[in-house]
Amino acid sequence: MLKVRSVCLLSRRWKSGAKKRWNVLQNKKNNCDRALENFDDFYGSVYGTRWKNMRAALLTRHKYVALVNNFGDTEQTCGMLESDGAINMKFLINLAQERANDSTETVPEQGKSRHEIEGKLDALLRKQQEREVASIYPSSPEDGSSAPLPPD
Repeated sequence: MLKVRSVCLLSRRWKSGAKKRWNVLQNKKNNCDRALENFDDFYGSVYGTRWKNMRAALLTRHKYVALVNNFGDTEQTCGMLESDGAINMKFLINLAQERANDSTETVPEQGKSRHEIEGKLDALLRKQQEREVASIYPSSPEDGSSAPLPPD
């Protein structure tokens, strides 16, 4: 007959190879990520700071444009496109230009005439240009030291 001497129970968790931990899945790179990194390395050095905007434009959703033939019936074509939900960019550009023109024709500040304000702006612009020229080409007195810039 068999005798049971001592039984020791050890609890052990059996790990399955099918399940991956969340941090392993999060750090895993797929082919698309590798391609984007290669694009960033190459085109980032080619285009410099402009590459971020270009990359964002390439990764956004596509936007479709229709160019109307001027030798055809433009009014009918534009009407048909607008009825289908297209936006007339020329109208938006003209609206933006009108708003820009309206904002420049504001009332002068506190009763000052427009000529006084323009004169002050011209004087300020001349001073700024003189400062920039002086910072690029400093005038040096005979002793070799540079002259200080005038205060504001």
